[in-house]
Amino acid sequence: MRRELEMASYSHWCGACRTTSERVRTHAEALEAQAGHRVGAHGGRIPVGERIDLHRTEGWGDADPTERWITVILAAVALLVFAYNVL
Repeated sequence: MRRELEMASYSHWCGACRTTSERVRTHAEALEAQAGHRVGAHGGRIPVGERIDLHRTEGWGDADPTERWITVILAAVALLVFAYNVL
């Protein structure tokens, strides 16, 4: 889980403006973007429906280690079956 969070990015979404901040590396940076948006766009008030979104890295980074091993094992079995049938 920790490695997964290291590979994640965050953004602030404003429900009132329907805008999303640029993605940042840490949750703290997303909170700073949120605070800046509140002051700049809403006079410091908290808009309805705002949130911090977590964006996970796609691909191998998303896969559970068990799922990765299952994928590798299935690929190896498929390769062996193919090689056995060809030879």
